[in-house]
Amino acid sequence: MDKLHWVTSTIGIVLALGLTRLLATWVALFRARGHARMDWIPIVWAACIFMMLLQFSWALLYLGTMNRDWSFARSLAPLDEAMLLFVASALILPGELAPGADLRESFERDGRW
Repeated sequence: MDKLHWVTSTIGIVLALGLTRLLATWVALFRARGHARMDWIPIVWAACIFMMLLQFSWALLYLGTMNRDWSFARSLAPLDEAMLLFVASALILPGELAPGADLRESFERDGRW
């Protein structure tokens, strides 16, 4: 296994974790639809992050054509981007919504620094 496969598999794992996090929170939101107030802003942001995760995973296919000599330092930039996308997918929607919770209130509270 060459260096490119190590780099892409590590990045792929982080991207898969981000996709899993988003899909799991969408299922939690679907289950909480009867007892929690939904808002379109965090849901649209989550869809945008989902598309960014898919786009970056698609770009991994072409990563080998960009650079042939992979070192640890060169692999940090794409890995950092994947980790930031994971963090964004974990923070954009709450994991669980309590009865009577408001998605907009959660987004305004945790959506920015």
